[in-house]
Amino acid sequence: MLVHCSDGWDRTSQLAGLAQLILDKHYRTIEGFEVLIEKDFVSMGHQLKSRLGHGEKDALHEKEFCPVFIQYLDCVYQIMQQFPRLFEFNSRFLLRIAHHAFSLRFGTFLCNCDRERRQLDIKNKTTSLWSYLNSHKEQYLNPLYCPEAFNESCLYPDTLMSRMKLWEELYLKWSLPALSPQYELGTTTDLMPPQYEPKMKSVDREMMIKEIKETDARREESERRLAERKQVLDRLKKIMKDCGVEMDQPTGFTIPLLPLPTK
Repeated sequence: MLVHCSDGWDRTSQLAGLAQLILDKHYRTIEGFEVLIEKDFVSMGHQLKSRLGHGEKDALHEKEFCPVFIQYLDCVYQIMQQFPRLFEFNSRFLLRIAHHAFSLRFGTFLCNCDRERRQLDIKNKTTSLWSYLNSHKEQYLNPLYCPEAFNESCLYPDTLMSRMKLWEELYLKWSLPALSPQYELGTTTDLMPPQYEPKMKSVDREMMIKEIKETDARREESERRLAERKQVLDRLKKIMKDCGVEMDQPTGFTIPLLPLPTK
């Protein structure tokens, strides 16, 4: 597959990253997803500093500002909602990555390209976000992860607008007390207060179980409708056959010419 755009570091990274996530189950694990971001955004040359407005007083009004990377994480979140059992990580993992893309706490998303990172010796002077996340890996594991539940390696997400969900943990984080940034995303700790941790785990599990039940119900409804349509088509074929109408699969129905009446 060849993906190309004008520069190759914005939409190319987005599309290539999503395609690999859909096609290869390895990238739906914690380690695989970290490799995917490092490969298709960081090493590919996505201009993280310019696109995320690092160091700018008024980033939203900067010409180069464009949250392409956050949009990519949102796309991953939407796919996770449709296939909750096929991702090793939970939405909190994505939330951490989104937050630290702006926090400047780690060197992973600093600068615009590898050349700038080498010149500034970012590797030796800063800590990698992936090292930090992997040291708290138990917080980001999906309790419902079961890759064997899906026989096909390729996912087919539903792109209807009605299936899209607001990522409340990210866009409404200031409105959710249990996800208040001073606790969940603070600069001193990434651990939630003890009184919130059991509650949030139970809420996450309940929401995921509910989503699985809804997905199974939609699949059963689709299978039922397909069976009904097949029955209707079979009855139609029988009626056509009884009336002497031949059915041509590639082009539809073929009605035989009736002989002209003779005097």
